[in-house]
Amino acid sequence: MAVVFIAVFCSSCGSNNSTSNSTKDSTTAGSISTDTLKAQKPESLQPAGEKPAWGKNLTDPMAVVIEKLKSFNAPPIVTLSAVEARKQPSPADAVKAVMQQHSIAVPPNNIDTIGKDIMVPGGKIHLRIYTPKTGKDVYPVIVYYHGGGWVIADLKTYDASAAGLANMVEAVVVSVAYRQAPENKFPVAHNDSYAA
Repeated sequence: MAVVFIAVFCSSCGSNNSTSNSTKDSTTAGSISTDTLKAQKPESLQPAGEKPAWGKNLTDPMAVVIEKLKSFNAPPIVTLSAVEARKQPSPADAVKAVMQQHSIAVPPNNIDTIGKDIMVPGGKIHLRIYTPKTGKDVYPVIVYYHGGGWVIADLKTYDASAAGLANMVEAVVVSVAYRQAPENKFPVAHNDSYAA
């Protein structure tokens, strides 16, 4: 969980990408400047209340994100259809809200991001490709499958994780927008992932 948090804080808002996973994939530098804000550092954040019983080992900044996520008052995910669940606020939304609320500056974006559609058996899927701007000729490649149990979440939800991974390990990261259940029955998502 800490790696995801670091990745989100280090790179999520460096992208102005607020569209769905299949339309816009290019990234630009963040819109918040450290010159114009009294920027806080993520490690200075303190939760308002007690950490949850299941998360006593959470860092204070992650506890603040969990508090923000809870403040969105989303219905329990188990009560929702897959389509409804996909529309609920995510931890990435909570991180962005915390960053804005606490004037946490957006770090520079050191990743080039492009989108690509590819044909797979039975249809087409979208890839988002993150390449570090380090000037190397050759990079290792990581194929990244976002979370969500093959049902919820998408490239947008996990954009910061994929970008942070590319930045931290200096690898090209190819994030796969596999077709999801329940609209696409097993093993479609798995086959899409393998085909990518």
